Amino acid sequence: EGNLSESEVSDDQVKRCYRHKFKHLSEEDIKRDLQEEDEVLRLKIKNYLLKPAYIDLINSLMRYIPDLIDSRQAQSMSGDQMLPYCGRLWKKFAIKFHPDKNPEDGGEAFQTLSPKYETFMKFAKH
Repeated sequence: EGNLSESEVSDDQVKRCYRHKFKHLSEEDIKRDLQEEDEVLRLKIKNYLLKPAYIDLINSLMRYIPDLIDSRQAQSMSGDQMLPYCGRLWKKFAIKFHPDKNPEDGGEAFQTLSPKYETFMKFAKH
């Protein structure tokens, strides 16, 4: 779980997510759908993988910059909106909590959230 190659979502990960999300389909249906390399399906699976990383990042950012996050808006984001939204929030968080800007309080917060942001970005960029 959560292991991505640097260039794309692996076929194994796509198959696991597909099987998990669409348990009612037979193995033959899954193979046929995956062999078609339907771009819509790949986008749906990408969003399915992206959402947990997005929620984890947003919830963590809310602890540090709650005044900058509208939770209702954050929950209603579609996959293509998540990346720019998180990018803006991350920049605001980094300005406030980067160890170079805030050596006393920023180091721990930044170290805690950096892996979550990196995980989100791996899913978002592929």
